[in-house]
Amino acid sequence: MKKQEHKQKILKSRIGGFGGSDARLFYTIASKGVNKLSATDLFRISVAKGERKLKSIPETPAMAAGYAFEDCVEKLLKKKGFEREVELKLRLSDKFDTFAHADFYNAETKTVVECKFTQGNIDKTYNTYYAQLQWYYMLGAERVMLYNGHGDVNDILTTGDVENIEIENIERDESFIDSLHTGIILLTSVWDDLKIDVGEEWTISDLLAFDADNVNLFTDKLREIERLEADAKELREQIKNLFEIYNIKSLKSDNYLITYVGESVRETLDVDKLKKEHKEIDFSLYKKQSKVKSSIRIKLY
Repeated sequence: MKKQEHKQKILKSRIGGFGGSDARLFYTIASKGVNKLSATDLFRISVAKGERKLKSIPETPAMAAGYAFEDCVEKLLKKKGFEREVELKLRLSDKFDTFAHADFYNAETKTVVECKFTQGNIDKTYNTYYAQLQWYYMLGAERVMLYNGHGDVNDILTTGDVENIEIENIERDESFIDSLHTGIILLTSVWDDLKIDVGEEWTISDLLAFDADNVNLFTDKLREIERLEADAKELREQIKNLFEIYNIKSLKSDNYLITYVGESVRETLDVDKLKKEHKEIDFSLYKKQSKVKSSIRIKLY
C-alpha cells in the first residue's frame, strides 16, 4: 500500500474507533476516570463519535524519517514472513471499534514489529509508547517487538542510512492490559450520554507526550535565538562603528559580504493627515485585501 493511501486509511478509521495510538487514553480512564481526560483525549473521543473532523497533519521531516526507517526495516523482515502495514481488529465494545495498524505483522507467529525512529534511547521510546505496545497484545498478538532506529534525520532521508537499530522484545503485561479493558468498558458505559467540551484554552498537560516535547523544544530554540539575536545586535553595532572609523564600504570573505549603508532619509505617506485634510476622498475605494496565512504568536516567560 502506498504511503498516502495508508495515511488516508488510518485517518478514516479514526471515525468510529480507536487505535493503538489511543491506548494511553483508555489507561487514563481506568486509573483516573473519564473526567480526568486531557483536552487531546476529549478531542479524540469527539472525532470517534463523529462530532469533530480530524484534519490531516502535514508531513514533517520527523514523520518522513519514520517512514524511511520502516523502509529500512522492511528489507530486514521481508524474508521472515512479515507483511507491512497490517490492520488488527478485535471488537471489544458495541459502541466503537478497537484496532491497530501494525508496522509489520507475521500472521503465522502473530508477531508485531513496531518501528520508531527517535533521537532518544530505547528506554525512553519504550516508556513513551508502552500503552501502544500492550494494545497489540490486547488485540491478539502473541509477540511484540520494538525496533528503535537512531540517526540524523537528513541522513536517512537523503541516503537511507541509519546510525543504529535497537531491538527489544516487549513482555506482556496482564495488569496493564486489564486496565485497557476496564477503560474500554467505562467509556462504552458513558458513550451515549458523554457531553464533550474540548475548549480552546489548553495547557501543556493537555498535549500528548511527543507533542509537548515538540512545543518545549520549539520554545527552547526561540529562547536560544533571542540570546543569539541580542549578541548579534551588539556585534552589529561594533562592526558598524569599525566601518565608519576606517571608511570601509564593503568587507568580503569566502563566507560573507558585509556592505555599509549610510544614514538616509525615508519618505512615507502620512495617511492620517491625508484623510483629515481630504475628507471628500472615499478611502474605502483604495483598500486592498490580501490573505494572511494562519500563524501562532509566542510569548516567552
